[in-house]
Amino acid sequence: MDKGDYTDIIKPEDLKKRSPQKVKLTPTIIVISGDLFGKMINLEEKKKVLFGRGEECDVVIDNSSLSRRHCIVRNENGFITIEDLDSTNGTFIDGVRVAKAELKSGQRVFLGDICAFKFAYQDDIDLDLNKLIFEKAIKDRLTGIYNRTYLDELLRKEFAFHKRANLPLSLIFFDLDNFKRINDTFGHLCGDEILKKVAQTVKSHVRESDFFCRYGGEEFVVILKNTPFEKAMKKASSLRKLIESLEILCNSKTINVTASFGVATFEKDNFPNEKRLLAEADAAMYQAKEMGKNAVIGRKP
Repeated sequence: MDKGDYTDIIKPEDLKKRSPQKVKLTPTIIVISGDLFGKMINLEEKKKVLFGRGEECDVVIDNSSLSRRHCIVRNENGFITIEDLDSTNGTFIDGVRVAKAELKSGQRVFLGDICAFKFAYQDDIDLDLNKLIFEKAIKDRLTGIYNRTYLDELLRKEFAFHKRANLPLSLIFFDLDNFKRINDTFGHLCGDEILKKVAQTVKSHVRESDFFCRYGGEEFVVILKNTPFEKAMKKASSLRKLIESLEILCNSKTINVTASFGVATFEKDNFPNEKRLLAEADAAMYQAKEMGKNAVIGRKP
């Protein structure tokens, strides 16, 4: 499995075998607000979790009720504590405002007006089930790659990290050409097969450290970490040729597809935020469409 994948089916017989075993309880946070809704954070693996509106936070909840750095949860030698960071609207445990307190299993934490997360000790079975549930929430059902909701979260975090580290971050935005005509000619089931085949092919040619997401419809985004503009352009060109070479069999007919690509790179603070970077890659892709499709256009930093 590549990073983040968790698609194994948990079988009842496996649960029966594991149930009598010695139970190990793990402290966890289950996020119940924001783009990371449903995400479970293992507090044995991550000892500090910062909540707030600011891009530097581990869990960002874009709501005016929260301060930029609202509160922090820590694992302090096995004791799980929460500390309010002088927030404007306060941190509450089950309705009681706190400055700093130890968390107990089952408690819900409100940040301002938002019910942000639940704290719980979980056994190995619960950990596996929660991973499976979250995995289903962040993956596109048709193609199996990351969905638009998770793309927004990934891009926000990577942009913030690359900005702090002064590293280049590149985006490839591509769209399959004439896809409506393909659907109208061959049917939507064939269209779905094409989307799956393209996604599987591109995913196998993307670095494990990068992220590949379905933006919507026949549009896709590749997030290339620590990648300068020239290397991103080469990658987009290789992916364009790869898609062009595909022969997809559907209803005993061989269908060929092409795609138009846009490339943009964050470098030396040339974009104020991740949304502008994405918009630039999108605009470059549309320029490739206007120039005749099946092309790569890049916006050099």
